[in-house]
Amino acid sequence: MRRVSTSFHRKLGPLLLGLLFCFAPLGYSPGTAEAIDMQGSSIVIELELPNDSGDFGLTTDEERIEDYFNLANCICPEVRFQAKITLADPASSYASVPVKFWVGNSCDVDPDRLSTRDTSCEKLEEDGLGTVAELLTSTPRISIPVFRLLAPNSQTCDFEEDQRAVYALIDEEPDGIDGEDYSAPPLEIPFDMRPPPAVAITSVNGAENAIEINWDLPSSRQEDIRFIQVLCARGWQ
Repeated sequence: MRRVSTSFHRKLGPLLLGLLFCFAPLGYSPGTAEAIDMQGSSIVIELELPNDSGDFGLTTDEERIEDYFNLANCICPEVRFQAKITLADPASSYASVPVKFWVGNSCDVDPDRLSTRDTSCEKLEEDGLGTVAELLTSTPRISIPVFRLLAPNSQTCDFEEDQRAVYALIDEEPDGIDGEDYSAPPLEIPFDMRPPPAVAITSVNGAENAIEINWDLPSSRQEDIRFIQVLCARGWQ
């Protein structure tokens, strides 16, 4: 009995392997995702900022945007903005593929430059949209802290003027955006975290219950100066 059992298993092993290979689907390659078919539609990302009442609304006013995305709002972790997500030219149905949001620069790089995305971008793991199909029945809004956009990957809020962007990517592997993936047109957001330029004080003259101050404006970036504030303090005798 012992010899019969051993012989039986040795013959059955190759047979089982052959059956497994025969039933594998044609063209199957483990770890290879199918190409994303958006069927002519696209994901649209729009910016919403709060008004004086705290209610968020759409805006494309560049001056208002630069005023909002400043150094103070980068440092304060509770300050947020919203990205409104819609679908342009929607189809009737889509494959169930996840959409992830990234913030930073060059987040939609190809596989050969994946290290760039790792250093200049941050994925919003907790703020994922879900799938493209969900956009057929809803209009989600992604709430994003300002500092995550301006200082991704816990970078510092530096004195700089530039732009960052919000990206919606379908990259299932994830291994960078290639012909099998999808990248929505990014929402580009300008910001200005530089302090305003200093004025040059030319003279200070005292008077009775008054003080007269004269200054010259700087030769560049005068538009960054909204007003000039003079603070006074009573001197000790």
